[in-house]
Amino acid sequence: MLKKVVNVIKPIFTFGVIADVQYGDFDDAYNFSQTSLRRYRNAFVVFQQGIEEWNKYNNNEHNKQLSFIANFGDFIDGKCSSNETQEESINKLLDEYNNNYNGKNKDLLSAIGNHELYNFSRDELYKKLNFDKFETNDENNDNFVPKLYYDYKPKIINDENEFIDVDGWRIIVLNTFEFSTLWKGEDDEEAFNYLDDNNPNDLKTCVDWLEGVEGVEKRFVPYNGGIKEEQQTWLKNTLEDCKNNNEKAFIFAHSPICPGSFF
Repeated sequence: MLKKVVNVIKPIFTFGVIADVQYGDFDDAYNFSQTSLRRYRNAFVVFQQGIEEWNKYNNNEHNKQLSFIANFGDFIDGKCSSNETQEESINKLLDEYNNNYNGKNKDLLSAIGNHELYNFSRDELYKKLNFDKFETNDENNDNFVPKLYYDYKPKIINDENEFIDVDGWRIIVLNTFEFSTLWKGEDDEEAFNYLDDNNPNDLKTCVDWLEGVEGVEKRFVPYNGGIKEEQQTWLKNTLEDCKNNNEKAFIFAHSPICPGSFF
């Protein structure tokens, strides 16, 4: 009898992912288009279940640990701003993570989603979601504006049970809402003018924003966002640096950045 040989490839590093938690202290209700029932409070239970799964991985007998946790945005729901519970809601999620996630490295890498913009300013998100820990910025500059994008070296546990950087890999977190109509306390005329040049509908009223719009042009709507030239240049330079250092890269973002990737 022939014995089948299975080659098991050991992962270089592993990480946890969660996206679109959209938690809020609200009764269940249908979404805007009345197509699905939103379970706002139950989203917290689902987040707890995610943490439980990550903890199971970290508790295995082979001393494996997740390198980090990635949050792809929309951590709380935009409705939280309607009754001013955004601070309470996001703190509930962060406290649950910090108190109950058992990973030795608790780095939470967050991307910005549109629901973040309904609730917080750039400065608030910079502190609230730890961009001040990962982003390279001169906070003492009077003209300082958080970029909310950065690159990060993943980590693994060595034989001394210490976290060290993983050679050959880089994590890139983009801010796909750098340019948007949604930022609290900011002038949105430039963003609306840009959308008006690419979408024939009245985007400041509750009409069908997609009427007569096809294909990749559907991205030109107020709840979407964009990346400005400075961030595009930074991304290009960061990828060039990865190439020069023989590194592969993961790119994290809330919104797709390649035309046609979601149609």
